[in-house]
Amino acid sequence: MTTGSVLNAQVYQYLKDQGLTAKEAARRIGLTYSYLVHVLRGTSRLTNSAKFKIMEAFPDTAKFLLPAIVVGTPAPGAGAEAGEIERESAPASAPASGAGEGAG
Repeated sequence: MTTGSVLNAQVYQYLKDQGLTAKEAARRIGLTYSYLVHVLRGTSRLTNSAKFKIMEAFPDTAKFLLPAIVVGTPAPGAGAEAGEIERESAPASAPASGAGEGAG
C-alpha cells in the first residue's frame, strides 16, 4: 500500500465514521465532488492544499493528516507496509561553527 493510499483510506474511514456522503463531505470541505471521489477511491493523491481544507473542516483529521504534511510521510504506523522509516522530532540545533565551547 502506498503512502497516498494509506492517507486516502484514513480520510475515507473518517468520513464514513462521521456518516457523511462524499457529496456532503465535499461541500463542507470545499473540494469538488469529483476530486473527493477520486481521493476516496485511491485514484488521486491528496494535495497539501486538500489536506489543509480537510483539517479545517474536520479538525480531528489533523492527527493523521498533519504528520503527512510536516514530515512528508504517513501517520505513525501507516508506512510500515511501504518500508518507510518513521522520523522522530529533530533535536535542537547545535551551536554554529566556532560559537561553541573551545572556540577561540
